[in-house]
Order: sequence, then C-alpha cells, then structure tokens
Amino acid sequence: MARIPLIDVDDPSTDPKAANLLRVATGALDMELNVWKAMANHPEIMEATLTLLNVAYFNTGPGGLTLRQAELAYTTSSFTNECHY
Repeated sequence: MARIPLIDVDDPSTDPKAANLLRVATGALDMELNVWKAMANHPEIMEATLTLLNVAYFNTGPGGLTLRQAELAYTTSSFTNECHY
C-alpha cells in the first residue's frame, strides 16, 4: 500500500486541476506512473514539474535540442552513470 495517497483521475472527488495534469502527464509519456498520481496531491508542484520537464526534456523548438541531440544526451548520461535500462 502506498504511503502517499495516489490520485485517481476517474474519481469524482479529484481536484479538476489535478485530474487535468494527470491526463497531460500520462499522455506525454504514454504511460501512467504512480509518481504522477502521488504528485497530483499538490497540483501546483506537479504543474511546475511538468513545465520544467517540458523545457528540459521536450524542448525541440528554437533554442532547444534536436531529437538526435536529446537522445545523445540521454545515452551519454546513462552510460556515464552506468544505468543499464
């Protein structure tokens, strides 16, 4: 059992802002993660985190990385940190 309540997007008592952010996070990664469900307890923090991730990981517009550069950064970081997943 989770120590932090996991927010269910389909629960009618869920804060609408939290539910919307969960839908955005799930759609962006095409998977439902418990870390997002836990973070949805504080929608303002989740929103700020999603903004940071959007800029840091998904910014492929002007001034951002190309997809090839982003993949190279991920691969280099994983290799350097000996992450084999």
